[in-house]
Amino acid sequence: MNAKTPGLQRSLSSDLERVDAWSVAEGDFDELPELDEAMLARAVLCRGGQSARRLDKNVLFNVRLTQGV
Repeated sequence: MNAKTPGLQRSLSSDLERVDAWSVAEGDFDELPELDEAMLARAVLCRGGQSARRLDKNVLFNVRLTQGV
């Protein structure tokens, strides 16, 4: 489907007005643990749904060379 072609309107099942009206109160996130060094050491950085460690091993790139090279 082309972006310029009008299509069916997508309907969200979320109540966006209620979400926008919600504000963070003082004690809303008190039950969450504090981040410490051990948690950060276990973290895995992901890019595009894959581990960044895996992505950094092989890098695909294109090189254009003139015929004289």
